[in-house]
Amino acid sequence: LKTASVSPHEEVCRVAGVKLYGIRRNSLLGRLGVRNGDMLRTMYGFDMTSTDSALEAYSSLRNANKLTLAMKRQNKEMTIDYNIE
Repeated sequence: LKTASVSPHEEVCRVAGVKLYGIRRNSLLGRLGVRNGDMLRTMYGFDMTSTDSALEAYSSLRNANKLTLAMKRQNKEMTIDYNIE
């Protein structure tokens, strides 16, 4: 996530995920369909509400063959699945 700015996002007084900004269309995240302002709730099944869980998710990506992102975009929940080759 070096190509994006990430900040915790709170809903009802608790962290609900992380907001992503600074995503360029030609970056990896942009090509995957992630947009500025998307809130990432889970990545690879790991909750993005804690630093420990986010770091664990990032570490797990090295051996992953599939990636699932659960996000909220413009108040709509969505899930995006990617196959990693």
